[in-house]
Amino acid sequence: MILSLTEQEQLDLYRFLAELGKAGPFDATKTGVARTWRLLPGTHRVEQYGIEKIVQEGFEKKWSNHVLGAGNNAGWKLLPARVNGDLPAEDITELTAVGRHVGLVHVFAGTHFEKQKAGNVTFKLPAGVKADAWIDGKPLGRANAFTAEVVAGKHRMVLRLDAKALPKALRLESDSVVFLNE
Repeated sequence: MILSLTEQEQLDLYRFLAELGKAGPFDATKTGVARTWRLLPGTHRVEQYGIEKIVQEGFEKKWSNHVLGAGNNAGWKLLPARVNGDLPAEDITELTAVGRHVGLVHVFAGTHFEKQKAGNVTFKLPAGVKADAWIDGKPLGRANAFTAEVVAGKHRMVLRLDAKALPKALRLESDSVVFLNE
């Protein structure tokens, strides 16, 4: 399999493999970055039915083709991030594509996290990236960083991104929670 790669691709692969397990951008043992996302295309039809149905209901909710424009029983789609936690715009765009006659307004990105003890949690997006955010359906506003008080246990966070101005890579970090890979 490696023989089919160019010399540069082989060098890149060896470098990547050599970095796995070391402290740095490819350290998969760090739990302070979201690595499992659920994405939902925020079409003009979805948002007409109310933002509450998107941010308050679970990732299991299904939508009709008329509403989502992506086939019947379509809904949140699972998309893992890169090892370093980055979710490239190209991957987001590909997974949230909708039909020809449906306008994509926003992209909703959701993830689960767990907090061991009740208290404040702080989340940070990459520099220059702003999004609307909700934790368990409660609005946090539009910002680059979010702080909220949560009870101990599992929680659901949803971000709303402008579909026409996606960041080069989406990344959500927090030192106060453990992101769940589900």
